[in-house]
Amino acid sequence: MPRIQKDASTDARKCIYEAIASIMLDTDYDKISVQAIASEAGVSRSTFYRYFESVDDAIEALEDRYLDIMQEINRIGILSKLSPESRKLSSTQVQRLEILHENWQVVLALLGSHSNPRFMQKEIALMSSYLATKIEGVDLSEDETDLYVNFIISGHNGLVVRWLTMHPDMKPETVAGLLNDMFFAPLIAREP
Repeated sequence: MPRIQKDASTDARKCIYEAIASIMLDTDYDKISVQAIASEAGVSRSTFYRYFESVDDAIEALEDRYLDIMQEINRIGILSKLSPESRKLSSTQVQRLEILHENWQVVLALLGSHSNPRFMQKEIALMSSYLATKIEGVDLSEDETDLYVNFIISGHNGLVVRWLTMHPDMKPETVAGLLNDMFFAPLIAREP
């Protein structure tokens, strides 16, 4: 039986992404060097440059991967509509939190204090679009919707960061239940 060939480029890229996330937990994104990434990733500088033109290019690629993860989380989230039945914890809510938990280091790096503010704007735009779809039909004015969506994004991100840093052993089901009760249950009561 033939051996499965490892894709060296995927492994090197993954190591570089993991290194960036690890470094960004303690270092501002604009202070990260190629040497630091290469050293943390266990690759040479030339390997780094084989895949990325610069540190900014590599960080942007990591950000894009995270946004892809968020797109998948949002796709899963759209499957469940708000209704009185959605007060009960759904498998999609748990699945979304499991994805965040599995990618904890990237989540913390990109939502933390050392991340690129431009990335945060992209993440907020992505989440705003998702939430606007999620709460269609709920009895909120345009101003209330704006405030509520921004409240949810800030609160959600803050809760996720706090969970992953201070309570990483808490099960995704528990956190999903908290998010459901704190952020979505109040909207269900407002449905016409």
